[in-house]
Amino acid sequence: RMWPDFLVKYDIEKDEEAARIQTKNGICHGTTYSHDKTQAFLITGKQSKVEVLDLIKNEVVEVHDFTETGWLIRIEDVNEIPGGKKWYVRRDRIKINVDTFDLLDPEWLLYNREDSEIEKKMKELPRAIRSGARISPCGTKWHVFANGNIKIVDPETLKDEGEIDLKTPRYTGMGPISVR
Repeated sequence: RMWPDFLVKYDIEKDEEAARIQTKNGICHGTTYSHDKTQAFLITGKQSKVEVLDLIKNEVVEVHDFTETGWLIRIEDVNEIPGGKKWYVRRDRIKINVDTFDLLDPEWLLYNREDSEIEKKMKELPRAIRSGARISPCGTKWHVFANGNIKIVDPETLKDEGEIDLKTPRYTGMGPISVR
């Protein structure tokens, strides 16, 4: 990212700027990349909007607005869900009163990108993916690191589909495999 509102691709072999993408809603407060690294999700608009930048076309392709009348909304995190059609969005809400502000507890949203609507509000992420979930290399499942193993979790049902054992040593004298 480059101040104040640019995302820049830099070619290290030619030692020059390859592309420059400007956000539509000002300063960026956070960047997350899609699982396949073809899109960037930038938190802009005083932390109330999420812009989707296509890193192949080098342009802003979507803008998702989370503002609400009478509230200050601050998007803290955007997590892509396997399949890329939905996100888990963490936000802080501040109620604007005449002479005070009321800070509410942070909440997670299940957000549908295609319909631009909030499907569900939650106090925390679902238990199945709360501890270290990552999108699988194929982009269709969650990989959750728990108890020294990798659990494979279905993103729709949040049920375990399998487990990869990393705790059991593969050879005599070898310790468990450590994922870092």
